[in-house]
Amino acid sequence: MSLRVTKDGNPVKIAFKAPKENKPLANCFELFLGAEFCSGVVDGIELVKVAFEGQKVDFDLIKNPALLPPQTVLSKVPGDYVVFNGGYFGHDKLPEGLLVYQGQRLSAVVPKFSGLFIVKDGRGQIGWFKDLGEQASKADLAVQSGPFIVDPGRRPGIKNETSNIRFLRTVLAMENDGKISVLLFQTPLTLLQAQNIILKKFPKIDAALNLDGGPSSALIAKSNNYQFSNYPAYSLPYFIVIKPKKR
Repeated sequence: MSLRVTKDGNPVKIAFKAPKENKPLANCFELFLGAEFCSGVVDGIELVKVAFEGQKVDFDLIKNPALLPPQTVLSKVPGDYVVFNGGYFGHDKLPEGLLVYQGQRLSAVVPKFSGLFIVKDGRGQIGWFKDLGEQASKADLAVQSGPFIVDPGRRPGIKNETSNIRFLRTVLAMENDGKISVLLFQTPLTLLQAQNIILKKFPKIDAALNLDGGPSSALIAKSNNYQFSNYPAYSLPYFIVIKPKKR
């Protein structure tokens, strides 16, 4: 991970908000209009969380069929943005699970993945694939993944720990006020540990969907005076990008 704060190439101070009782992450500020960036340590786990107000941001997809290095791909993205790994990927680096962009199907349904992130008419939503799957063909963006770390309705999604293997994790969440959040667990942990942190420390999160973790885990944020980079260990064919809404 690399972290730097710059303005015109020079270090600047960011005015962090003081944490509230229900805000476990100590360092929070407005990254750009509609995006709040928070970072800190929760139960010994380094964590970054970016929350988005759907009516103030645009959701999009970055295609990288040549598998160029992510630094090269993102150098061509103008303006402010938050980018993270666009779903789940196999050992061949191809997407696993349904991926739809602007009505075009880019990969097929995988039955084992129970969750779906869908953007339709500019509004993001996370839910069960069985409930939202029929809407995917006409969606601006639809990404199938899993498992649910927290089931919709704020119920535990991980019933028992089938593996004690710890990975970096990227998690896409929906909050009870309609915000979409992306969480990057920078300290390797199990899915059950991630679930316990979310249920214990983030009462507003109603559903949390696991994206590909380990070497695929990524979150890159850039604004006028702030940059945060946690690149994946290898290049990926797709990245989700969230930017301020075009005026």
